[in-house]
Amino acid sequence: MVLIIGTVYGCTLAPGLTWANGGTDGGDLITAAATHGVAHPSGYPLYLLLAELFQWIPAGTLAFRTNLLSVVCAITASVFLYRVTCLILDGKPYNRLASWGSALLFGFSHLVWSQAVITEVYALQTLLTALIFYLAFFNRQWRYQDIVCGLVGGLALGNHLTSLLLIPLLFWKTEEFVPGTKRRTFLRAIGILIGTLIYLILPLRAIQNPPVSWNNPTTLSSLFQLITGQIYQGYFTLLYLPDRLRGLAGLFIDQFNAIGMAVGFFSLLGGRISLRKNIPLFWVFLSSCCFALVYGTFDSYVYVIPAVMVFSIWIAGGIQEIVDILSSNRKLSQPAIYLALLLAIAYQIFSTIPTVDASKDARAETFGIAVMQSVPENSLVFTGDDESTFALWYFHFALKQRPDITVISADLLQFPWYQRTLEYTYPDLIVPDSGSFTVESIRRNNSTRPYYVIDNYRNYLNILSKINSKNQ
Repeated sequence: MVLIIGTVYGCTLAPGLTWANGGTDGGDLITAAATHGVAHPSGYPLYLLLAELFQWIPAGTLAFRTNLLSVVCAITASVFLYRVTCLILDGKPYNRLASWGSALLFGFSHLVWSQAVITEVYALQTLLTALIFYLAFFNRQWRYQDIVCGLVGGLALGNHLTSLLLIPLLFWKTEEFVPGTKRRTFLRAIGILIGTLIYLILPLRAIQNPPVSWNNPTTLSSLFQLITGQIYQGYFTLLYLPDRLRGLAGLFIDQFNAIGMAVGFFSLLGGRISLRKNIPLFWVFLSSCCFALVYGTFDSYVYVIPAVMVFSIWIAGGIQEIVDILSSNRKLSQPAIYLALLLAIAYQIFSTIPTVDASKDARAETFGIAVMQSVPENSLVFTGDDESTFALWYFHFALKQRPDITVISADLLQFPWYQRTLEYTYPDLIVPDSGSFTVESIRRNNSTRPYYVIDNYRNYLNILSKINSKNQ
């Protein structure tokens, strides 16, 4: 499984900075990790620590090395999903085929694959989700089990706050014989608390005045605002609910096609998975779908990945139901099921590749290189969208290119923490009086310096292309 998924992912992995598959935030995450900074809310301390480790790999570009973290996480998540499905289906040898097939279908689903080949936090979140599932359904008692379960839950919260939806699994009894003592609950709660302390690394990074330091979390209030994503809370809305409901139905069909959906529902009707085990699965499925429906960002579909994982488990149950029905003639049924699974996996791979392949996406690299090579010395470069801002942060701060220029995000000028960041990042920048930070006031105060306003990266590349064609 690792070899199959790793080979396919490797062929579609982004070789550098990319905007493919909604990976706009990649420049911010890579730069925050490389400069010991703080990424956009909620800060993602666990991701930043792991990204720093991968950035030490002595091969490829800085962005490529960070992209590898997503590959490793997504592969490992599929392996854990295989083990989870074996546990849920009672771990009998003949159930392994169904578990193996559903794990591969999950790994090659559009959502998972798209996040596995770029720099984003969702592949790591997928791994943590699979690990929490594994701990929830692994019912053999072992030393330090409760502390470890809680610790994983806390670390998952240190990667993404939607892990709150997974925490109930760590306290649910998936088998009758599992003890539900107060001591067990207490130890797991303590473990969760310890794990969430990973957020304390963010103030330690912020006090070093890195060039990327969202919300400058050096106080308890600023740290709380960062963790809770205060600036994004306005995205929660019910205005687009009907359209999003229709989109959600289509999204699941895109992941598994109509046949896979039918097999998953067949599992639910057949009762292959016990109610006690299905209740936590239903909770994760419904809660993650609801969150994606009410969080009105363009990329909120990625929050459905835990629901896709749950449906993969139901597909495994459906496959096993079909095997049992055909078991009267096992000599014919098992080879047929093997062949059908292989064909389904092959179809999944070849139908999904065109929509997730990031290996040829050079837009971010082209844009960043063009700006670094074309703007005059000592320029002020104002950016107006996330694509251009984060891409230039990567080239300017992470790769340390063009130290003579000043990169300023016009969208962030309204925030006092960003104003302070500009002051200590660019000591030679003449800043306006407090409360009047605007593009125009900065230009006036630094009137001797040339300036560029990149309100949209596409417009900039179009203008640059016209200039180059005239020069030729």
